[in-house]
Amino acid sequence: MDHTQHHIFVTDETGIAESYQNAKNRLVQHPDDHVSLLFFAENNDALFSREMTILHNHFPERFLVYDELLSTLHPGVLPQETLESVINENTRDEMSFFITGETGFRDLIRRSLVFLGIDTQRIASRDNQSLTL
Repeated sequence: MDHTQHHIFVTDETGIAESYQNAKNRLVQHPDDHVSLLFFAENNDALFSREMTILHNHFPERFLVYDELLSTLHPGVLPQETLESVINENTRDEMSFFITGETGFRDLIRRSLVFLGIDTQRIASRDNQSLTL
C-alpha cells in the first residue's frame, strides 16, 4: 500500500480561492489522500462556503472544513486548539501544510505549526514553496 497523505490547507479570506482550488485538485487527483481546510474569516458569510459544502458532500470521508471567526480572536493570537485537533486526528502516513492569506496571518500560522512540532519542510506558503502541490 502506498503512503497516504493528509493535506491541510490553512487560509484567511485573501487566500481562500487558491486554497479551495488546491484542495479540490488534491481530492480529484489523489483518491487515497485526505484534505482538510482550515478557514479563518471575518464573519459567517464566508466566501466559497457553498462550494466547500458541495465538495464536502462529494468527498464526505476525505474532505473536512473547519471555520474560525477572526472577530473572536485577539490580534496576533490564534486558537491552537483547531490546529492541534487536526494534527491529533490525523490518520494518514504523512501530513503537509499549505498556508495562504495575508503575510501576518501566514507568519502566525507558520509559528504555531512549528511550536506544535511540525517540521518546516512539511510547511509551504506563498513566500516559501517548499512543498510540491
